[in-house]
Amino acid sequence: MATIRKRGDKWQVQVRRSGYQPLSRTFRKKTDANEWARHIEAEADRQGMPPNLKQHKCITVKALIQRYMDTVTVRKRGKEQEAGRLGLMRKHRLANSTLADLTPGIFSKYRDERLNTIEH
Repeated sequence: MATIRKRGDKWQVQVRRSGYQPLSRTFRKKTDANEWARHIEAEADRQGMPPNLKQHKCITVKALIQRYMDTVTVRKRGKEQEAGRLGLMRKHRLANSTLADLTPGIFSKYRDERLNTIEH
């Protein structure tokens, strides 16, 4: 929910959602403030708000893999094979990266290294 308050002769809007960075903006007219707040909240409902990057700096790929193994893999028919593949990925240096540090290039390097290992 948005908070709208008057600051001097202007209107400040703050939109806060769990898991997202708070957004704020100042307007001269209250109607503009209300309109922007509705727009941002609608975007948040459609998952359009930018994620909170501070959380991404704390979570490692290794932690995500472990969580996936504990919650999803255990329910699968081929859980032993998948657990083996994920176990190898957890041992790779990629697993020590935080989500904020990830780039497509890191995954490309991992893929290439893994393909070379499998082929030889």
